Amino acid sequence: MHRAIIFVSAMVLAGGFVLAQTHSNTTEKTVKSEFNISSDLRVGTVTLKAGEYRVQCDRETIVFTPVEGGKTVKFPCKGAELTTPSPQTELHMIKDPTGAFVLQKLLLKGSIVEHTFD
Repeated sequence: MHRAIIFVSAMVLAGGFVLAQTHSNTTEKTVKSEFNISSDLRVGTVTLKAGEYRVQCDRETIVFTPVEGGKTVKFPCKGAELTTPSPQTELHMIKDPTGAFVLQKLLLKGSIVEHTFD
């Protein structure tokens, strides 16, 4: 019986964590922004080359498009929902052990989602 209670508790906690990483697409509006990256940036499993990008999120997909032309990259829109829309576009990145920049989260001006990437 004790194991069953621990198992159920663990499942509830795990489920809560998964739900915290998703958001309700019914309240999110489509947002667009532009930004410039000065060096290559890994987003999920894709590396964006340095340059200027347009980014758009339509509630289901977030799309990065190079302004100078090139391959468009799409990701599923996921992340925690914010209490208020982001006042500005922000890229939050880290350096991995190889020295490459990796995008951890993206806040788009006017969006209520803290976009995250695997």
